[in-house]
Amino acid sequence: MVSIPPPRTLWHRQKRRNCLTGPQPGNRGPLITVRLAACIAKVARMKNHTLDLSGTSAHRAAIGLMSIGVLYCLGWLGIEVAVRTLPQTHSALGPQIVDFILSVEPIQQLAYLFGVVGFLASYGWLLRKSRKALPAYYAGATGFTLDWVMSRAQGDTLLDAAGYVVIFYLGVLFLALVLALPRPVRAGGDDTGPPRT
Repeated sequence: MVSIPPPRTLWHRQKRRNCLTGPQPGNRGPLITVRLAACIAKVARMKNHTLDLSGTSAHRAAIGLMSIGVLYCLGWLGIEVAVRTLPQTHSALGPQIVDFILSVEPIQQLAYLFGVVGFLASYGWLLRKSRKALPAYYAGATGFTLDWVMSRAQGDTLLDAAGYVVIFYLGVLFLALVLALPRPVRAGGDDTGPPRT
């Protein structure tokens, strides 16, 4: 004997099918009233406003680009710590880098460290698929940009070309983050039950 699912189950099956493919032209009756936008809004309203983005190309690109930036940040941070705390490394690093790091003003140093902290925090939140990654990235990018502008204003030429590359990189990474991170979903447009006939 064939069991027939209750009407509500049939309706939800049709609704799920419409979510994936859109209403089919052959369907008639109240089942085709399900709106695709409402379905997407339901999927997007997940706990903590996060989406499972591990399979999307934008999320992978954002993680890859930010991983390169994290390695770059940690590399420069290691060089700076070595210059300031280990004088025996000065000969290995070269006089131009040593003079540049030792001539940095405290405000510029603070902007750079602010950028490093914001960038690393953004990377951690990106790995957790949290929307907090974007404001943290704003803070980090602002710190790095201020550091470069102050360096240019003081006449340092060590990072002239690298600064333009970094600014271009920050713009590309910003676009990847905007595409990868979930967006807030407006309330409303939510179908909570089968249509009335």
